[in-house]
Amino acid sequence: MKENIFFTICLLVSSIIFAQEKPRKDIDFIEKITRMSRSVDNNYIWSDDFSDPNTWVIDHDQSKCNLDWEIGTDLSCGGIHPIETIASPSYENGYAMIDSDEYGGENAGAEVEDSWFTTADAINLSNNERIVIEFETWYQSFSSEKCFLVTSTTNEDWPQLDPDFDARTNPNVYEVFPSISGEPRENVGANPTLYRINISESAGNQEKVWIRFHWTGTYGYAWFIDDVALIEQPKNDIILNSAWMTNGSIVEYGRIPVSQTSDTLILGGVVSNFGIDAQENVRLNVSIRDQNDNEIIDNSATLPLLKNDSIAIYSLPTASNITSGSYQLIASASSDLDNDSIGDHYTTNNTYTRNFEITDELYSVDGIGVYEESKRSLSSMGTNSFIEDQDGLVMMVYYRIIEQTDVSGIEIAITKDTEPGAYAYPFILDGEARLNVDVYDDRVTQNMEDNIVKQWHIDAGKMWLPLPKTTLNPGVYYACVELFSEYGKSHINIYDDNTIIQPDGVSNIYSPHDDQIYTNGNAFAIRLGLNNFVNLDEKHQESSHIFPNPATNEFSVRSTKPFTKVEIINVLGEIVCVKKRDSRLSETFNISGEESGIYLVRISNEITQTTQRLVIK
Repeated sequence: MKENIFFTICLLVSSIIFAQEKPRKDIDFIEKITRMSRSVDNNYIWSDDFSDPNTWVIDHDQSKCNLDWEIGTDLSCGGIHPIETIASPSYENGYAMIDSDEYGGENAGAEVEDSWFTTADAINLSNNERIVIEFETWYQSFSSEKCFLVTSTTNEDWPQLDPDFDARTNPNVYEVFPSISGEPRENVGANPTLYRINISESAGNQEKVWIRFHWTGTYGYAWFIDDVALIEQPKNDIILNSAWMTNGSIVEYGRIPVSQTSDTLILGGVVSNFGIDAQENVRLNVSIRDQNDNEIIDNSATLPLLKNDSIAIYSLPTASNITSGSYQLIASASSDLDNDSIGDHYTTNNTYTRNFEITDELYSVDGIGVYEESKRSLSSMGTNSFIEDQDGLVMMVYYRIIEQTDVSGIEIAITKDTEPGAYAYPFILDGEARLNVDVYDDRVTQNMEDNIVKQWHIDAGKMWLPLPKTTLNPGVYYACVELFSEYGKSHINIYDDNTIIQPDGVSNIYSPHDDQIYTNGNAFAIRLGLNNFVNLDEKHQESSHIFPNPATNEFSVRSTKPFTKVEIINVLGEIVCVKKRDSRLSETFNISGEESGIYLVRISNEITQTTQRLVIK
């Protein structure tokens, strides 16, 4: 049975705090390996790099759809919302792709897609009892789709699969992404990611085995696969799946202000035993080094025994007085049978490093500009990330405030395809308010003045959105930005850091299209500026604003530059009121005849224009 063991050490006193036997199907041990090299070629029982498409048979359920996998070179997603092509080591000689986004868009997402590709010939595993399949993959989830690996010893007993199929009911079926399927925009974390699945139960000692990759669902994104191989499960293989340093939060922050570090940092990691033999004295060591390579923190813990196909989760609270600067987290895992001093082992997957910063005043979940570029994985989201233009899209990121502090604003990292003329409104929600779909109410603080994107913002790759100085007491808050493209004329996109998978609820999206909040297991580049932090030169900021906002019967416009025209625009993009004036610096407008709702107020002169959001009660 697969065991999950949670292991903790507190002030050098260790204890196992939780152990649980899992159901039989968990023997189908799936390992997501993002920080290791592949097995050496002479350990392969069988392998395929997709350089010859004829080694696979592509098919689909013709009663359900006409979607097929593709195998070849230079394949890329062609739909409305493509994900990037797999960046596997051998992608130049071919890989497999299924593009549900393109097919679902053409068919309005009406069909249950059911598509697969299978090894053309059987693989002889009669002399191999313990078998692991490994493959490079890149995948992003949307809603109803499922990804399966299936084995057969007859090439005739393939099960009928659909998005509701429970892989635990069939020993030949393995769900590849059980932890992220059905979670919108969740992905495997790094492009590519190496997955290993223990298929010994269904394929071990079998003379003929066929392997199938099976996609089923309705209008998802895409799934890429490359470099498939079968290997003997090693006798000794301790794997360090991940490691972390937090300030006591559930989040791995890329930047933590000094004021938000605690006296005790939480170091930890997940270690799995993917070998055949149980491992004795499984040790996790975690240290932190500063920018001069001086070791400032070091801690470790040892678990006496870890059974095969089991994982141990280590948590090491560690005293700290860390100061501002750049640091590197270094973690390693070993056991008496899997370490650098013996020969029958795999140690390429036993170490992990990541960079982080302790700052004076900037707080960020994302690590853009901090993480090593070779390890960094980025995507983005914004007003053109969905089928329809998403004016009013809200993106929000979780922050834990430990010590009372003032917030001065929000910094966002924007992509190069952001367009001048888009705009963003910053606000702060408390942790519980995030659960309320009506994100327009109960804001801790907000700024509804003009925050329009200029070309210099795009060139800089970021934008500073000031907030009224507000004191945040200890607790959980969400840094939020509400995005507008002026009805598709100028889109804005914010980077999404996929380098480290974060817990559900750390990054969230409110979609005004369906009035729903979705979680994202990555890290939007939406950062809190504390105290007096201002990253960008304020001389670029134009001073014009409308007030009161929200308004009831009237509102006023004030500007440091003369304006000659004011237009009020409703949510349909219709101009409901326009007033031309001689050059003015201020003006009051009567809106008592307008319906309640959200409007845009466009203020212009002969040279420039600015647009701001107005709420009429």
